[in-house]
Amino acid sequence: MESWQGSPILSSNDIEKGLAVPVVVQAVLGRTGEYMLFLAILMAVMSTGSAEVIAVASLIVYDVYQPYINPFRKNLKESECILCGKSSRPPTDIYEDRNVAIDTITDNDKSNPCSCKPVVECSGCAEDKEMRSLKKSNLGVRKPYKCKVHGLYQQYQDDLLNLKNWCILWVTLFTIPLVLFSNWVGLNLGWLFYFNGVLLGGLSIPVALSVLWSKVTAAGMISGVLSGCLCGITLWLGITLVRSIASTYEGGVTLENTGKDVPTLVGSAVSLGLSGFVCVVVSLCTLDRKKFNEEEEWNKLRNIENPLHPWAITYARDFGTVHDLTSKFVRPTYAAMKSRFRRSRITAIIIGLSLFFGFVIVWPCAMIPFKVFNKNEFHHWITFSMAYAFVAAAFIIIVPLVQEIYLIFGKIRNNRMNSRKTKKMNNHMNTNYIQD
Repeated sequence: MESWQGSPILSSNDIEKGLAVPVVVQAVLGRTGEYMLFLAILMAVMSTGSAEVIAVASLIVYDVYQPYINPFRKNLKESECILCGKSSRPPTDIYEDRNVAIDTITDNDKSNPCSCKPVVECSGCAEDKEMRSLKKSNLGVRKPYKCKVHGLYQQYQDDLLNLKNWCILWVTLFTIPLVLFSNWVGLNLGWLFYFNGVLLGGLSIPVALSVLWSKVTAAGMISGVLSGCLCGITLWLGITLVRSIASTYEGGVTLENTGKDVPTLVGSAVSLGLSGFVCVVVSLCTLDRKKFNEEEEWNKLRNIENPLHPWAITYARDFGTVHDLTSKFVRPTYAAMKSRFRRSRITAIIIGLSLFFGFVIVWPCAMIPFKVFNKNEFHHWITFSMAYAFVAAAFIIIVPLVQEIYLIFGKIRNNRMNSRKTKKMNNHMNTNYIQD
């Protein structure tokens, strides 16, 4: 657009402030584009801002306060039930012919087993739900829980939810001086994106490995993240200083110079690559191969769940609701999970790698020959970008809708089948009763 007009439209400072998109939208779509962009920015800021505030509050309450500061049951061992404190390990003879993981069974596990029922089978929880309904009460406050099994934990979860609401308020209030300080020091959108790559690049590979690789250790993740972040920031500032001394950049280590392409590229690349390398090497060096068991590592993850909503019930649609002889819900093994979601895992890996190479390698390389777009090239670029945006939006909107409709009809079909089976069974029992 600037080449076609013959004069610059925006200064470099205006571009760093993020004004390029409004100018392009105004030139392409006119007044309609201005309103559309305003609504898009408003919705994006409101949705992402609220989501980030809620996410930070949830991290503070459920990932810091609950497990480390004030857990429900202190000094709880890995094999003990959080509700009653007794052993939650099943006896061995129940699972001989089942695809269920079996831990090491101790004498205490056999003599003092947990007998807590899940919420869906607890009559006390059903009575509490009915009693605490405000629609059927003349009081403006909910009555306390009376269930002897889940009542205290229900109250504990309510207290955490109340604390989370206060944390949302505190985090929201904290963002106000943070934004004012950022504006005061002159931070802009471009510099912020560059700095995020340097600061947070060291998180990507260790976090991905913690999900995809069972041999990752705590020492490996911590050392990988810290080394990548520190080395990335050091090189980012060091290259800025060296190029300033060499008179390539004027003014020394300033906010403007730290946002240049070369320092941020080197800092981001080092932060990303070094974190993954250190994480893998340290994990392999600190891994206890004699005690390592992939199934046991999966069991550690399985044990992190809310006893009020066990994931064995939540994912019963995928694996089927399996009970043992004590009517306890059985969780599938690591092998069963891996087999059940094998196709989804492969699909996610293929699509993820394809998008990575497409957006990070192919697309930027395709832009290298184009120094400045002429009018025709710019038209094709805008057409392609709009087509991609509409296809992506259609996929995001339509696919979840179709999936939910499919699940709803599947549930209706299953309910009808169960209803028919129940009617046939009742008719058969009535017929036998009449004959007798």
